[in-house]
Amino acid sequence: MSNINKKYKEKYVVEFDAKSKVDEFSGTAKSGKDFTMIKQSGWLHDEDDQYPVKVEVMIDDALKPYAEGFYKIINPLSVGGYGALTVNRDISFEKLND
Repeated sequence: MSNINKKYKEKYVVEFDAKSKVDEFSGTAKSGKDFTMIKQSGWLHDEDDQYPVKVEVMIDDALKPYAEGFYKIINPLSVGGYGALTVNRDISFEKLND
């Protein structure tokens, strides 16, 4: 278990730091509709792993990325059609106090 997970008593903790990049990309879907997606890089600390894993999360606004710090994951799962457990596309994060 990593020290970060012990400190915050969370199985998963996402860290955004000064090196967290924000990337924006756009294109045209097969339907012909234009789209823009914005993602921010961070680190996932899993209590079962010794080292964090680099991850990317979708954000709404390139000018409002997550601030540096540690976050717990909010609403990661939902029940889809026919009772299937799915991972939400709109995962959100709550900042943990230092």
